Amino acid sequence: MSKKKYKPYKIKQGFVRRYVRKDIHPNFIDLFEEIKSVGGIVCGGFARWAFSMRKDSSEPTDIDVYCRTKEIYDRLHSWFVSNDFKIKAENELCVMYINPIVKYKILPPVQLIKPMKDARIVTTGTVEEILDSFDFTVCRCAITTPKTGIVDANYEHDEKNKILRIMNIHCPISSSIRFAKYYKKGYSVPPFEILKLFMDWDERTDEYRLNIIKFFQDLHDKRELSDQEIHEMERLMRID
Repeated sequence: MSKKKYKPYKIKQGFVRRYVRKDIHPNFIDLFEEIKSVGGIVCGGFARWAFSMRKDSSEPTDIDVYCRTKEIYDRLHSWFVSNDFKIKAENELCVMYINPIVKYKILPPVQLIKPMKDARIVTTGTVEEILDSFDFTVCRCAITTPKTGIVDANYEHDEKNKILRIMNIHCPISSSIRFAKYYKKGYSVPPFEILKLFMDWDERTDEYRLNIIKFFQDLHDKRELSDQEIHEMERLMRID
């Protein structure tokens, strides 16, 4: 019996429209409509989970909201505060809220991402512009209506097979850390995706590499970085 010939997966470009697959809580739909009415966009982890066809897809730990413009960001921040969303923490990247005790407490906490364009880090603009700066195909997702949205053209293949495919490297070290984070969620990393990080590292300047090394030396023995620390590292290195 002849062996079945291996056919490598052909990477697709762009984004496609898909239906939400998960049974989303009605309170999220209410919150989403409020966010959308002001101009906000729900992208990233919550959207990844909402579109996943897998029953064991890890549930989101927060709701990331992006903004097309600085004016939309200001209006959304005012809306959250006026509706009793308490500020838990704030940094250069986002405002993290504690959801109100009543209607939205059942939902994951909201993070309002501050709009910026800093080299490869893009958190403002059109939905496609924002998603195009995300790293993994399984994260390049956005909910645009309560039942639909857009995902990376490779999302369904990679999410079904729990594959981490990197489309954009902000920083090879931070990408390695994120690989580890998603590995804990059950995703696997094809060897070539790891090779991409080594190739990117070799193309960086000596100054860049020394700055990265110093950043980690300053952290001493810290075992794990938060998402905010990862993003902050990328900004400090001024990724290009």
